[in-house]
Amino acid sequence: MLQPCEVMTVKIMPMVRALIVNALMDEHGLKQTEVSDLLGITQASVSHYRTKKRAYDRKVLKQFPELQSYAKALSEKLIEEKDSNRHISLFCTLCRDLRSTEEFCSFHRNTSELKDCNICFEDPDLNDKR
Repeated sequence: MLQPCEVMTVKIMPMVRALIVNALMDEHGLKQTEVSDLLGITQASVSHYRTKKRAYDRKVLKQFPELQSYAKALSEKLIEEKDSNRHISLFCTLCRDLRSTEEFCSFHRNTSELKDCNICFEDPDLNDKR
């Protein structure tokens, strides 16, 4: 059974990163090395994201079509803001926002093969922190 954070890390964030790589290269004209420096990943990773050998999951994109707009907005902010700490904050905000949706809860249940899990919306300790 995967925890919600694991599902986000394994399934969602790699897809977001792939979309951001494409946006940075297609819309902003960055080279692979510039993208790798900006995102703090290797040039080889950028290449894999670019050729869809890594992280491109049509099922995830179909379930979360808003990832396209998130990625576009994040790529804009990554270009505008040069502070690495701010970049981390942007990704954390995206993760927190998506994890607080019923859609993600359903995705987590299906991915982890849980039948009656609703902990994200029933646990008062978790809800108080949102």
